[in-house]
Amino acid sequence: MNTEHMEKYKELNRKFGVAWDLDSPKFVKETPVSLVEKYVENKYFTNIKLGYWDHLAISFAAYNNRSGLSLSEMVCMQKQAARDLAESIYFIVDERNITYTKVIGTVTRATIMKLEEGFSIIKGTEYFK
Repeated sequence: MNTEHMEKYKELNRKFGVAWDLDSPKFVKETPVSLVEKYVENKYFTNIKLGYWDHLAISFAAYNNRSGLSLSEMVCMQKQAARDLAESIYFIVDERNITYTKVIGTVTRATIMKLEEGFSIIKGTEYFK
């Protein structure tokens, strides 16, 4: 996947208001944690059944009066939104047990300042490598 391809679908997502939040992975039978794991395994998400992506695309088409996009383009939009989410997930990790305790969306300086001693923030895509 090249940068041009990714930018095309990021732009379509902006145009149509497609963005994933921490609840969205359930539409492809995943959790935020498993979505990051799948992303690290394969950033194209071919490790998630195509049928789940097709259902999302068909729902998108129905909601947007078909939008003039092909099924393939709508699937690519959803996968790009999932990639954007996976790349933004961080974990709060207890360094004594090396397990995640909470998934959060956006990490701010205020979040970092509130961490208890012995905990750290690790970007999800780095945590699973």
